[in-house]
Amino acid sequence: MDFKKKVQERDLNAENVFVASLLAGLNEFGVLNQGIINLTGARIGEFLFQYAVTKGFKIDPDLPTEDQVKEAVNFLNEHLRIGQLSIEFSVDGFFLRIVSSTCRFCPKGVGGAELEGTLCPFPKLIERFLERACCSKVVVVPEGIDKKILVKKEGFCIIHYRYIK
Repeated sequence: MDFKKKVQERDLNAENVFVASLLAGLNEFGVLNQGIINLTGARIGEFLFQYAVTKGFKIDPDLPTEDQVKEAVNFLNEHLRIGQLSIEFSVDGFFLRIVSSTCRFCPKGVGGAELEGTLCPFPKLIERFLERACCSKVVVVPEGIDKKILVKKEGFCIIHYRYIK
């Protein structure tokens, strides 16, 4: 797909292109991998929480955990415009599903990164943001034999979170 079509279909703005191509470029030069992105994503989640508080964001601690998670994820998506996403709750956590073709920060889909894995900041970014914003703690659950924190499946980027006590 040509770049003009990507911009139109994903409704990209300059910030999206900047972030995605920065991540892709750093990877291309060999100074970035998913491990570094995980550490950086957690730091970004902390700063985004501080930004949210500055903007008056606060979650009612009396809300059910599912509602707290929804509010926090919706805040992030409204302010970052990540893409089309949904949350599927389970007994001990939830799955966050991002429609891959709509993510505005994807180093592959937007930034043109040539890599086998991912460079997605959202698993740890969201983990830290939820840790700070919600009353319940969550952790990313690595999946599969290779223990990836983001699994691409059937047009979705899927991140599994588990509640911890």
